[in-house]
Formats: sequence, structure tokens, C-alpha cells
Amino acid sequence: MDATLKVKKGYSGMPKILAIDDIRENLDFLSSLLTRLIPNCAILTEVSGKSGIKKAFSELPDTILLDVKMPEMDGYEVCDTLKKNDLTRHIPIIMLTGAKMGLAEKIKGLDAGADAFMTKPIEGAELVAQINVMLRIRHAEALLRREKDLLEGIVQKRSRALMTMSECNKALVRAADEHEFINEICRIIVEQGGYRLAWVGFGLNDEAKSIQPAAQFGYEKGYLDTLHISWADTERGRGPIGTAIRTGKPCVIQQIVTNIRYAPWRNEALKRGYAAVISLPLTIDQEVIGALTIYAEEPNAFDSNEITLLTELSRDLSYGIKSIRTQEEKNRAQAHIHLLTQDLIKAQEIERQRIARDLHDHVAQDLASLKISCETFFGSEKEITNGLRQKIGTFTSVLQSSIEAVRNLAYDLQPPRLDQIGLVQTIYNYCQDFSFNHGVKVELFSAGVEDLTLDFDTEINIYRLIQEALNNIKKHSGATRAVIRFVAAYPDLILRIEDNGKGFDVRKTIQETLTRKRMGLRNMEERAHILKGSFSIQSKRREGTRILIKIPVNQRDPADDVKGKEKEGQLMDHHA
Repeated sequence: MDATLKVKKGYSGMPKILAIDDIRENLDFLSSLLTRLIPNCAILTEVSGKSGIKKAFSELPDTILLDVKMPEMDGYEVCDTLKKNDLTRHIPIIMLTGAKMGLAEKIKGLDAGADAFMTKPIEGAELVAQINVMLRIRHAEALLRREKDLLEGIVQKRSRALMTMSECNKALVRAADEHEFINEICRIIVEQGGYRLAWVGFGLNDEAKSIQPAAQFGYEKGYLDTLHISWADTERGRGPIGTAIRTGKPCVIQQIVTNIRYAPWRNEALKRGYAAVISLPLTIDQEVIGALTIYAEEPNAFDSNEITLLTELSRDLSYGIKSIRTQEEKNRAQAHIHLLTQDLIKAQEIERQRIARDLHDHVAQDLASLKISCETFFGSEKEITNGLRQKIGTFTSVLQSSIEAVRNLAYDLQPPRLDQIGLVQTIYNYCQDFSFNHGVKVELFSAGVEDLTLDFDTEINIYRLIQEALNNIKKHSGATRAVIRFVAAYPDLILRIEDNGKGFDVRKTIQETLTRKRMGLRNMEERAHILKGSFSIQSKRREGTRILIKIPVNQRDPADDVKGKEKEGQLMDHHA
């Protein structure tokens, strides 16, 4: 009776005991003994080692009583086979031995995996005690395995969640487009996190307070079209998505099949295998803009730790959306500034052309006429004092200087020979004049450009780039030498300008162009952008400055020359 109670206390449920012995009388004895002493156990018997192994695989008993001496396959072989198989290696085995079994045989049994030994003839009390021990071992091992499986599941789930977070953070770093970014986050949540569906909806401020899907990934099959949800405090706004947007807090439904709040959407959700759902608010500058909603295949899928991780993920998603929107606003502002700057440069060029033409055609001509009048003012008069003639001569000389100054100014504003002698020769002449006038030796090297027929905008802007660069060298660098390399390397025109001046801190100087409204470098960069090219500058103190400009080749169609001149005249008239 005591033995029976021990079995009951040590093991819950009906234990199964398998006895393997080649002698039927021994099996009948064991079966009778165990049935009498342990009435709540099931007794299984087999008369050979091979059949005993098959029975162990099919029934998975809680304890095995195994005779050592059997033909064909002895107890050692049976024990070794069972202990090497994942299905049966956890089953305790009691080996039944003869009275003369020595230490060597027992060691052999232990090496095969035996858990205990009993010597024949079998004593009932000892047998029950041994079985009690084996059942407790079996029960403890089963509990450990369940705990191990549970822990492995938790670790796997945490690892999966952390991997999802890691991939989402990588997506945040790469993010450039909002729609692509949100879709990528939804994809990562489903593929890395192992969820059924993830989607993002933005709350609209319309009368119905509707929610507009923005991105989704996973098994959806038109589910979002069936939702008809709102974030208002109404029946269709009290689901997880509407609640998360309205309250700004995560909303979890662990059992879709029974939760009354999910009743309006339950049938369609169950058709698609959704068992649990969580909605997490997306917040930018303390304003909830929408929600990230995730569906799981199993109920009670979102424990506290997972909710914490997913909440952090939703914050990262919110941050990513904010960053992208901020960058897009910045890009739009910069693009607008570029357009305004380019329009200003174009307007300046048109105004320069108009002023240059007025200076050349009117002011210079008027001064020339005045000079001629001064030279012929006295005609054949002889009674004019030398002093008066000297004053008129001085006045004539001043007029001549003024004429040259006006013509030089007109030349700087609009080089008159650009259409006549070409871009390269015009640049060469300008470099020669600059070297003579300012004491900076300028060397020009060109290759392949003379064979191109460039449009006027390209030519005048390249001329201005060189003009602006040399003026900067004159004003700021202290250089004694500058080298200009102008090369056609299809599909680009490459312009390099280098000097041996004192150099400067590029980042600091560019910042000063913004704070102190210095427009030299900025104008050069904008001119390069007008021509759809690139502009870069390198400089170090005491190591000079190097400017690199790449411009795509844009050759002039001769048929457009007349149209271009007509348009130019119209623009000049408009700005006059």
C-alpha cells in the first residue's frame, strides 16, 4: 500500500512500464507482480530485444525493465540502441541481472546507458522503489525538457525581435523615400519577425476621421479594403488601430476570436488566419500621425517584452518618417533656392548684356564723338593761346582714357569676340589681359574643346566661371601663378583651375558665404548647376586651391541660332 502511494505521489497520470525478457514465465511474473503492487500502471511486455525496441519506439513507456541474457540481441545491445535514439534516450532503463553478475558486466551495462540494476529473483518492494525512482527521474526530465523548450522559444522570439529591430535600424539609415521606407519596415516585420501581416495607416483630419493605408506587407488578400475604420470614438473607431491613434498608446488584442472590440472585423480576420493584433501609435512632435499594426497567427502572441520592443520599433519608424519629411522639406527649399539663384544669375547675364551694349553703342560712341569734337574744336583758328590748347589736349586725353575704361567695362560685362573668335581664344585673351593687368601668371591648356560647337549659355557660363575664379585668386589667394586646364572628355567638359596661393579652410569659407553673403563661390557652384554639372573645391592652408568643374557636353544646333538671338533680344527688352 505504501509503495502504491509512492507511485501516485511521484508521478501524475498512468505510467507505462515495458518489460523485455525472452522467457515468457518471467514476463508473466513481472506483469502479475506490478499489477498487484502498482494497480494504476499499464504493463507492456515483449519476448525479444528487437520487438522490445519497436514497442519502445511506438509506445514511449515511462520505464523499461530489460533482461540482460537474451538470444540474438542481448540487453546491452538493446539498451545501447534505445539510448542512442532521440525518441527513447530519455526513458529510464532498469537492467535485470543474474546473481552471479560481476562488476565488469555492470560497468558494461552503465556504458550502454543503463540507469539501475536489479538482481533476480526480484523482490516486490525493491522493484516498486526502483520504479518510483525511475518515474521521478522521467517526470523531472520531462519538466526540464519542457522548460528548455519554453526557454528556447523565448530566446528565439527575443532573438527574432532583436533581429527585426536591427534590420529596421539599417533601413532607417538607408531611408530616402518615405513610401519605400515604410514598405521596407513592414516587410522586415513580417519576414524577420515571423508575423502574418504588418501595415501602416495615417489618420486623416477629415470629417469621418478616416485612416488611410500607406504601406503593407504580408498575407493580406484584400483585408485592408474590408476594414472601413476610423479613429473617431465610434464603433469602427474603437478597434486597435483607431484606439492607438486616438489615445496615442499601444492597443493589443490577444484573442481576436473572442474579443468583443474586434467584432466588426473578426470574420474577415479569421479567414486570413489572424489570431492576435497589436497597433502602435506613430508620433511626430507630440502629434499622432498614424499607427503601425501587426497581426500574428497565434493567440496571445504579444507578451510584455515583445510589446516593449515593438513600441521601440514604432518610435524608430516615427523618427524615420520625421527625418525623411524634414529632409524632403529641406530638399524642396534648397531646390527653390537653386531655382531663384539660377534665375538671378540668368537675369544678371541678360542685364550685363544690355548694359554692355548700352556702354558700347551709346556711352563709348558719345565719348568718342566728344573726343573728335575736342580735337577739331579750334579748326584753323590761329589766335588760340597755348594754354587753352593744352587744356583742350588734356581734356581730349581724359576722354580717350574714359573711352578705354568704358570699352574695358563693356568687355568684362560681355566679351564681344565670343561669337567671332570662339570660346577658347576668348578665354586665352582674357587670361593674357589678366596676367598683364594683375601680375598673376595665368597659363591655359585646352584639348578637344575647339572642335565643339557649344550653345551660348554653356560658353558664357564657362567664361564667367573662369572670370570669377581668377577674380577670387586676385582678391584672396596671394598667388603668383594659376593654371587652367580645359578639356573635352566625352560626355563631359572638364575645367580645372589651380593656383599656388595661401589656400583656405573650405568648410569655414563656404559657411561664411552664407552668413556674410559672399557670393563668389556660391555663384560658381550655381553656374555649374545651371549647366547640369558638378562643382568641387579642394584647398589647404599654404598648399593652394584646386577647383574641378564637370559639365555635360551640350552642343549648339546651328538651326537654333536665329531663334536664340530673337529670344535674347526679347529678354533684354523685358529687363530694359
